[in-house]
Amino acid sequence: MTSADGDIEGSALPVNHTPSTIVNTDTMSIPHINHTDPQISPNSNRMSSYEEFGGMPCPTCNGTGKIPRGQEGELVALIPYKDDRLKPRRTWMWVGLSILCCGVIAGILCFILIPRDIKMGEPIAETYRADLNKTTKILLIELNFMFNVSNENYVPVTVTEIDIEAQLMDQVIGKTQYNNSSKLHSRTTSLLNIPLNVSIDADSINSYILTICDPDAVIPYPHLLYLTFDVMLHTHLLNQDKENSLNTYPIHVSCVTPSHF
Repeated sequence: MTSADGDIEGSALPVNHTPSTIVNTDTMSIPHINHTDPQISPNSNRMSSYEEFGGMPCPTCNGTGKIPRGQEGELVALIPYKDDRLKPRRTWMWVGLSILCCGVIAGILCFILIPRDIKMGEPIAETYRADLNKTTKILLIELNFMFNVSNENYVPVTVTEIDIEAQLMDQVIGKTQYNNSSKLHSRTTSLLNIPLNVSIDADSINSYILTICDPDAVIPYPHLLYLTFDVMLHTHLLNQDKENSLNTYPIHVSCVTPSHF
């Protein structure tokens, strides 16, 4: 209504002099509401945060989100092409080290497992007993044939058989075959002692044997015979059978029992 004075009558409305606030909806952060959570209503205006328990950290959101448990095999993580995890780091160095290590191991195995020679030393023949039958003109001698065997390998070697043949003036006077297996340890030398019996027929070889090997005869020279021996050593090494032979020079052998010296 208008009063006589020209003023507007009636109830006056309150005027809010507070400056109005302009809200930019493009940059406003709107909280995420989980409509499936019974504790949070879709109509709720309250600002709240949501966290799902029992999940695992999301690798693509810096740990701020969660992946439901049981869906790890169904989800795919996208990695940028320029990500450092897609770039190989020192590949040639690791490949080179792997090849070097394999080469060193292979070289060591070859060095250890490569077969080496079995060396036999010069033998010694010691007379244990001698018996001369002047009627039949046959001389029987029991010998202890000894020689060293060196195993140059880095693995044990098994001696499976030893064949020994004794000769006098190119005639075979005795043979023996030793079949008892013995083991030679790696990088060691062992002494083998083999019994050997020889039989000498003086009539077929030389009659001077009766004089030399007669223990009762008084002669200005010792009761010795010079025999040669052929030795064949059979060994087993790393599923391989090997043979080593040894041909000796004439070795002096006493033809009388040592007690008669």
